[in-house]
Amino acid sequence: MGSSKKTKAELNIEIGAGGHAGGIGFALPTGEASEKETLPFINRDSRGSLNHWDVPATGGYFGGNRLGTCFAMMYLKHLRRHGVRGNGMLQNILMDAFGLTKDDSPETEALRGQMVGFLSTLDDWLISAAKMAGRSLEMVDDSFWEREANKALQFDEKAFLASFSSEDEAFEHLAKQFQSGVDVISGGTTEE
Repeated sequence: MGSSKKTKAELNIEIGAGGHAGGIGFALPTGEASEKETLPFINRDSRGSLNHWDVPATGGYFGGNRLGTCFAMMYLKHLRRHGVRGNGMLQNILMDAFGLTKDDSPETEALRGQMVGFLSTLDDWLISAAKMAGRSLEMVDDSFWEREANKALQFDEKAFLASFSSEDEAFEHLAKQFQSGVDVISGGTTEE
């Protein structure tokens, strides 16, 4: 997002999801959208091309981590429901996130080819895993992940750390959150 023109996600922060002034965040698309555009982090740029990672850099590390988790869960649900037609999406998501565009240099093209091969293969396995073992993904409504993504955009890293009495307590909390995510994916439960 290196241009001075604001992306749809940046405008959402200013005017709020769904065009409501004063809000912040992402909204699940309503009305007609392509399968890819049902993911809130994929939008069209001013030329009409898909940007597979139209996400503002906000929320600090912990907010970004929460947002990434929300979007990963949305992506897995998307793969379970739709699979991927044609090119894999994971490669496009990461190339857009890191600004890796087509270039005439042999090094950049080699890196792009490596990423496409690596991420396309992972996408194929993720699709299989989401379809075969992802029944628990449907247990959480899409609107939950939308709400959590919007909370992550507003997340204050200092307040998060201040809410714990020690770094060890903060680490234990993060470890439990990680295990909860693993349990949701695998269909297990987290022991309290």
